[in-house]
Amino acid sequence: MTPSTRRSLLGLSLLTGLAVAGICWYLFVSRRPAPRDIDKVGGTILVYEIDSGADAPHSSKLEALPSALQKRLDPDGLHSITARLVDKARVEVRIPHLGEHHDEEIEYAKILIGGAGSLEFRVLANKHDDDEAILAAKRYFRNAADSWEEFLKAVRERYPDAGKILGIGPGDLVWLEDLIVNRTRKDRADVRQFLRTKFKPNEQLQELLLRAKAGLPPPAPVGPSGKTFKISLNDGDHRVSYSWIELSRNELDLLRLDDGVTDGVPWKAAENARNQGLAVESSQIAGDRRGGPGWETLFYSRKILNQEARLADEDRSKKFEYFVLTRDPEPGREVTGEHFSKAESSREIEPGWKTNNTTINFRLTPEGSKRLSELTSANRPPDEGNGERCLAVVFRGQVLLAPSIKWTIREAGVIQGRFTDEETNALTLALNSGAPLPVRLKPQPVSEKQVPAAEKP
Repeated sequence: MTPSTRRSLLGLSLLTGLAVAGICWYLFVSRRPAPRDIDKVGGTILVYEIDSGADAPHSSKLEALPSALQKRLDPDGLHSITARLVDKARVEVRIPHLGEHHDEEIEYAKILIGGAGSLEFRVLANKHDDDEAILAAKRYFRNAADSWEEFLKAVRERYPDAGKILGIGPGDLVWLEDLIVNRTRKDRADVRQFLRTKFKPNEQLQELLLRAKAGLPPPAPVGPSGKTFKISLNDGDHRVSYSWIELSRNELDLLRLDDGVTDGVPWKAAENARNQGLAVESSQIAGDRRGGPGWETLFYSRKILNQEARLADEDRSKKFEYFVLTRDPEPGREVTGEHFSKAESSREIEPGWKTNNTTINFRLTPEGSKRLSELTSANRPPDEGNGERCLAVVFRGQVLLAPSIKWTIREAGVIQGRFTDEETNALTLALNSGAPLPVRLKPQPVSEKQVPAAEKP
C-alpha cells in the first residue's frame, strides 16, 4: 500500500490499523428486547473502581456518574440496565441477561464503560507556536537532571573504582547499587545506606519520581505569569495550557520506539535523553514526520516503575513509556466523543498478521463540525514556508495517531491504519458512544458476578 492510498481527510498516514466493529454496536445498542428484571432473568453485575488520579472527583461528578453510565449503555432504557455508586470509590453496573449473545455483549459493555468515549482531538505543541512552553519544559527537566548529576558526582568520589557510571536514569538507585556492588565488591548494605543517605533530590526531580511511581505524566510547563501561555495562530491570539500525553503502542510502532527495536536512530536518541532525564525534540526521533524544521514537538520517556502494580498482564513486558507535549483544548472548543454522530469500520484482512488494514469513516454533529473546522482552520499550514502542525487523536488517554494538518476539516473524516480487532471495536464504539463520562473509571472491572435466573415456580 503506497502512502497516497493511506491518506485520509485528516491527512493521516499510518502504518497501524483496525478491524471491523459495526456489529457490536448493533448487538449491544440497536436490538430492543422487552425490559427485564435481573433478579428474574439473571445477568451480570460489574463493579468498577473510580480512577481519581491525583485529585478526587467533585461530588457532583460522582452523583452524575450512574445516570451517565445508564445513558451510554442503554440510551432508550429498554434493556433495564442500572448503575449505582457503591461508595465514593466504586460504581456497580447491573446488566440483565440479553439473550443468546449475552457474553459477547458484556465484553462490548466493558469497552463502553472502561474506555469508549474517552476520545478527543489535540494539537501537538511545536517550536513555532509554543516555543515558550517548550523552553519551560526543557528547563524543568534540566533542573531535575542537574540534581541527579550532582548526586552521581558524589557517588563517583565515594567509589572511584566503580568506573564510569553511564546509562542509569535519574532516581534508579536499585540499578546504581547493583553496578557499584558488582564492580567494587563492596558490602551491599553499606552501599545502599550511602546511596539512600546521600540522595537528596531537588523539587523537580522529587516530583518527577513521585509521578512516575504513581503512573502520572510529567507536570505541565508553567508560564511566568501563571499556568497559561499566549500563542498566535492563523485566527489570532490564544491563551493555552499544556499536558503531557502518553504515546500509544501504535505511535511507538510508527516511530520505531517499541522495545523490540533498540538499534535504530529513534531508539538511541530517546535512550540517550532518558538516561539523562531530559526531553528530546521530535526531529531526533521522527525526522520531519512531526512538524519539520522549526516546528518540532517535544518527547519525554522514562523507565516504568512497579510494572506489576500498574500494568495489565499483557503489558507487563513493557519497560518504558513515552509522552508528547500537547496543547490542552480551550474551554468551550473541545472536540470529543460527544461530537461524533456516526462511525463505521471496514477491514482488509492480511493472513499472518495480528492486525488488519482498516478504514473508519466518521461524521460529526453540527457542533462538532463547527469546532473541528475552527480548530483545523486556526492550525492550517501557514501561507509561507513548509511548517506543519500535527493533530493528535487521543484515545483512552494515549495518542493513537498524530497526522499533519493539511487543510480545514469539517463534517466528516476517515481514519486509516493497522490495529487489532479489540482496538477497532473500542475506537468505533468511542466514536459512537457520545459524551465522555463525568468521572474516569479504571479500564477493567474489579469484580464480575454472574446472577442466575430465578427458578420458575
